[in-house]
Amino acid sequence: MLKIKDVTLFLLSIILAIVPSLSLLANEEVLSPDRGALRGTIVDQQTGETIIGATIVLEGTSKGTVSDINGEFLLRDIEPGTYNIHVRFVSYETVVVEGVTITGGRLARLDVALDQAQTAIEGVQIQARRVTHTEMSVLASIRNANLVVSGISSQQIRRSQDGDAAAVVRRVPGVTLVDNRFVMIRGLSERYNASMLHQIYAPSMETDVRSFSFDIIPSNLIDRIMIFKSPAADLPGDFAGGVIRVYTRSFPEQDGFQVSFSTSYEPGASLREFRGQQNGDFHWLNRGNSNNALPAAFPDNLRTISNNPEAIAQAGKMLGNNWLPVVNNSGLNQSLHLTGGLTFNLRNVEIGHITALSFNNSKGINDISRADFNAFDSNSQQKSYLYQFNDQKHSHKIRTSLLHNWAFNLGNGHSIEFRNQLYHLSNSDYVKRTGNHFDFGFYANNHSFHKVYRGIYSGQLSGNHEFGNGDTKIDWTLGYGYSYRDEPDYRRFRSDVDPNTGETTLYVPFGAAAAFFLGRFFSIMEENNYTALVNFTHKLALDRFPRFQPTFRAGLFFEDKSRFFNA
Repeated sequence: MLKIKDVTLFLLSIILAIVPSLSLLANEEVLSPDRGALRGTIVDQQTGETIIGATIVLEGTSKGTVSDINGEFLLRDIEPGTYNIHVRFVSYETVVVEGVTITGGRLARLDVALDQAQTAIEGVQIQARRVTHTEMSVLASIRNANLVVSGISSQQIRRSQDGDAAAVVRRVPGVTLVDNRFVMIRGLSERYNASMLHQIYAPSMETDVRSFSFDIIPSNLIDRIMIFKSPAADLPGDFAGGVIRVYTRSFPEQDGFQVSFSTSYEPGASLREFRGQQNGDFHWLNRGNSNNALPAAFPDNLRTISNNPEAIAQAGKMLGNNWLPVVNNSGLNQSLHLTGGLTFNLRNVEIGHITALSFNNSKGINDISRADFNAFDSNSQQKSYLYQFNDQKHSHKIRTSLLHNWAFNLGNGHSIEFRNQLYHLSNSDYVKRTGNHFDFGFYANNHSFHKVYRGIYSGQLSGNHEFGNGDTKIDWTLGYGYSYRDEPDYRRFRSDVDPNTGETTLYVPFGAAAAFFLGRFFSIMEENNYTALVNFTHKLALDRFPRFQPTFRAGLFFEDKSRFFNA
């Protein structure tokens, strides 16, 4: 139903359009002998249709008017003389009628036809880059993949507040996390899955397992994670469970520099007495010290001096005598993030750069119960213990990450990216074990000092190219990956407690070495990867079947991997 206000405005607009027409239809009014008037019609030159709202102005004066609903106009009270008349309207060429004579007491007439303006403009080129970090973009990638694929975006990651990639992938359906860092897909262990950073294999930091430790990547550097569960031409063929691709950010969301520092309190661990290991000045950079390193003069093979007690004793004295924990306060967990991003244009190339540095320092204290059993006695409904231990584990974890990426948007579907990722992670654990070993008949007071440094570097140069309105696509990648795992001086010793006197006696095994009772272990592993790949995709257009558009895909993959291990 129309409101009274709307009806009033409608009637008023009709009256304003009709009144000028009525004045023109009336008989010619009596004009003053010293004043004249000008009357006429404005029409389209091609169609002959009248033009409403054209502007008519007398040059050199302030007099003017507009054409009415019928394309007609009337100018009154004009001094006699000769004038140039300007007629304008939007999207039409301006017409100037020269030498129009106005006579006193007379009504002159002027009809004008306007021609449409034609302007030749250059082509407009619109450049844009595809957004990949949002939920909608991930859903679109899943929908267009024609594969069994799951994914999670950085928007979802920020809402979850997960600290690393391992905690992120745990939220994906069909994915199970083992030891808080290894991934199982559809119930298959890590050896049957492939882990990739963008388009190339992620370097492994494990000595005897084909797996990638996802806890080394902080979540704030992730753009998205995609998990493919079906084969495709642009995926490696050596998987049965799935392929996990971790994508980091290339173009910054906005230019600027961000600094974030936070602390957190962990119940049962923060601001408590903490027992750890003796660390060097650069432990926070995930590097050990000389107290943990194996001396350079230490024999390469102890078997060569097994019959020389003096040489064995001399070798033992080379090792550090650090069998006691260092006691201090655990403090609070700390986290620092520095992120800088910049986007600019160099001629016709859009360039994006992002650098991010992350540092996390956390400590944890856990009480763990361990037990093993003989056969269950069904008659007495009792379980028979082999041993029953209580472990107090003090853990210190430091993670340092650096991301340095460049992206070049060349336009017309062509782009090049240069990515650099550096991750370091150190885990330092001290464990004190107490309890009864019923089968061997002793009360344990055991200690272990375990420290592991792990790290990877991944550098990639890649390009994406589109041809023929995006029907043909080619992408390529050249990559280098380096990983290491340094396990310096893993020390363990067993001591037995006399339950009557409380005295503690160091247990020294005889005969064959038993490192789990008294021993030290050193190991170092390094891996180098060289990768090259190219993928080709083409959509076929069939005129007879416009709704059926098959896609042809092909790819080549090359990898050269070498590994060094010494213990």
